[in-house]
Amino acid sequence: MLNDRPKFQIISIVANELDLWNITLPISVDALTKNSSCKYEVIAQVDGATDSSIEQIIHFRDKLNIDEVRIRNKANKNFICPGDPSNNAHFHALSGKSDYTIEIESDVIAVLEKNDYDALGEISAFFDRHPETCLISSVIDYDCWVWKLEDIGRPLEKNVRDVNRVSSHFLVYHNQRFLDFAHSNGIYNFSKYTDDCNYEDVISNEFVKNNIPIAFFENWAVKVRHCDEKQAKGSIFYKRDKNLKIKIAQDMIRTYSNK
Repeated sequence: MLNDRPKFQIISIVANELDLWNITLPISVDALTKNSSCKYEVIAQVDGATDSSIEQIIHFRDKLNIDEVRIRNKANKNFICPGDPSNNAHFHALSGKSDYTIEIESDVIAVLEKNDYDALGEISAFFDRHPETCLISSVIDYDCWVWKLEDIGRPLEKNVRDVNRVSSHFLVYHNQRFLDFAHSNGIYNFSKYTDDCNYEDVISNEFVKNNIPIAFFENWAVKVRHCDEKQAKGSIFYKRDKNLKIKIAQDMIRTYSNK
């Protein structure tokens, strides 16, 4: 049978940190897809890249096994999502082509801790068990957030918390459920995005307001981390140091890979 529809799209949101992306993307795709029989495709969602970075991304296409490269042109100001610069890529990324979508930013790494684990299979099975959910988030470095991660209700199941917010660093969608909710609640209306808010704020607030669980995978066999550190404890700003980001990615691989 021809596979004309992927079960998963893995969307890597990327701009200019290509030395880091060259490390994070292949490790993350392997962590998410190893041992899985689910059909998937890898998409580079390019937003805010310089011309030279775009050329390199196209060059990396075959090396990194990327099925599709999407390049957002910000010349038409009518279609740029307001607020944080990262909003635009997330706002335009999701489609209904697959059953599920995983969005992972280029400075985020996912590392497989258990060599025999099927992450895509577990994601699909979780959504089947919980028809009330349409979104999963997971990162291990959430203690540094200014807007603290908190439990809203009882755990959805062992190691899956029902929480107050998502992180746009790593998001897993049940596409149809999420898109139905998003269109009903204005998530794709630019009016939702003020100058000081971001995509994860809008989603989190709408989910909590409508009593829709946000599933947070805690102690998951895939360890996900934003490859950066805050400038100081309690700061809203990250260091954004290129060498530090690469070091964190390499440390994650050494610490968690295939134990």
